Parts: sequence; C-alpha cells; structure tokens
Amino acid sequence: MSELEWKLAYPIDNDSAINKIEGILGKELPNEFREVIIKNNEGSPNKSNFKTDTGTEHVFCNLISFNEDEEINVFNTMKILGSNGLKKEMFPFGEDPFGNYICLYYQADNVEVVFWDHETGRIEKIADSFSKFLESLY
Repeated sequence: MSELEWKLAYPIDNDSAINKIEGILGKELPNEFREVIIKNNEGSPNKSNFKTDTGTEHVFCNLISFNEDEEINVFNTMKILGSNGLKKEMFPFGEDPFGNYICLYYQADNVEVVFWDHETGRIEKIADSFSKFLESLY
C-alpha cells in the first residue's frame, strides 16, 4: 500500500490557530489531526476517494485552511455552517467538490469522522477516528 502524500500544502501562519479553534470548540483536536494539519495545512491528498458507512463513495478535495487571512478558512467555515445547521459537536476540516464537508464529530468519549451533506443536513459516518479515516482513503 502506498503512503499518503499531500499536495499544495501551506504552512500555518500562526501556531496559535490550533489553540484558537480548540477554544471555540471547547474540545481538543485529536493528536493525529494536529500533526497532519501542522504539516499539510490546506493540502490535498493523493488518495482522495472514501466511502461512508452507507457504502456511498465520495471525494475528499482538501483540508480547510487554518490561516485566518485565507478567504476560505476553518474559522469562517464554522461560523457559516453553524448558522446553516451544522451541529456544534461537529468541526468541518475538509470539503468535497460539491460543497459538502468532512467533519470531526465529537461523541461522548470519542471523535468520529463523518460526511455532512450541506443540502440535506444528512450525516454519514466515515471512520471511528481521524487516523482510520486517512487509512481508508484510496
């Protein structure tokens, strides 16, 4: 199995951006997520297809930027989606080509990765953790 590679990644301008997001969420981001975003902010993976628990295939375009000066960033995305029905327990970190989002979904004692359809509000589970989500990409 070939290693996951990231293209078009840009450094995070401000290291405190991760702490700021955690403050807004009131939750810590998973360590494996932190490691990936620090190295691959805004990046696109070389393996981009994934399936949800319903068997539906989707495409992961890129990580959403943690740089506040970017037009599309996690701060603005959270505000916009929060006012459009995204649950407060969900953190959008990636997007597909159709305006849908891949999110961390904070459950009682774990953080799952889910697909959120922006038109229907439907949530489909992808993986039990961020690392399992990355492993599932093909």
